[in-house]
Amino acid sequence: MIDAQTALRLHLLETSDLTTLVGVHVYWPELPSNVAMPRKAVTFRFNGGSADPDIPMHRYTVNFRCWGETAYDAFKVYRELHDRLVRDKNRIVTDTFASPDEYVAFYNFTEVTPGQPLEDPGTGWPYTFCVWTVTVSTLGVPEPSFVS
Repeated sequence: MIDAQTALRLHLLETSDLTTLVGVHVYWPELPSNVAMPRKAVTFRFNGGSADPDIPMHRYTVNFRCWGETAYDAFKVYRELHDRLVRDKNRIVTDTFASPDEYVAFYNFTEVTPGQPLEDPGTGWPYTFCVWTVTVSTLGVPEPSFVS
């Protein structure tokens, strides 16, 4: 079975406006204890979903927290995450398998809960919370080929 969490993290770490804002600070399932906060960062957690018994697909629910030094900064991170997830509807992302011909196929990111500015109750750090669903092939897919 594929490693959807690692593949999604790798996708979010590819060069984009999001990485210009957060750098390498994209984590799952939570912030590591050695990360200096508050800062611009993204954390996400796959939180259940559904499976189809007839086709090799899962429809995951993914919760995101977009962190910032201020509530405004956290919302800027959310806007860049939103753009990163909706710009390319169907995508194939390299995963961490040793075999170079296995890729994770993500389809149809859909925002279920738009960004909500919140504050972590334990630390007071601002973040924007949002929920997405995504359809993921549970089987590795072949490397994409493009016709010139």
